[in-house]
Amino acid sequence: QDFVLELNAGMYLTQLTSTREYADIHCQLMDDLQTLKLDQSNGRIIEFPLTGVSKVYRIVKNDQKWYNANSVPVPPLPLSNAEFIVVVEFMRRKLAFVFKEMVASQRFLLCMELLIRRAQQIVSGPTLKALAPGGKDGGRTAPQTPRNETMTSSR
Repeated sequence: QDFVLELNAGMYLTQLTSTREYADIHCQLMDDLQTLKLDQSNGRIIEFPLTGVSKVYRIVKNDQKWYNANSVPVPPLPLSNAEFIVVVEFMRRKLAFVFKEMVASQRFLLCMELLIRRAQQIVSGPTLKALAPGGKDGGRTAPQTPRNETMTSSR
């Protein structure tokens, strides 16, 4: 809840651009809780629908080398120079947010995953057709578990 309130009020983050430059941006979650708005302080405000996210993951940059945050082996220690990057991937664009602390990147990743899942579920509607027993087979089979499917926008 705190994360959603903070992001809805707006927070300043560091973005790693496609040219590997760092840019300070203002990031805000719109009131619909489904749209991320980025102000890159260049006169442009860009809105990103969370329903269009195809992938979210973390990577670590340590001593100019890049590592998958979930991979083994762990990046070489010490991680004092490390940058923890959360990548939010859309169909045609990636947003990379840079954090100095691993815990902050993990919190951002987890909360973004929850917001994205919520936005995608709202758009797709209810996934369980019938929870009550008594279907065609008299309720002998268990209801199907919803699958986590990646949704892509049709732009």
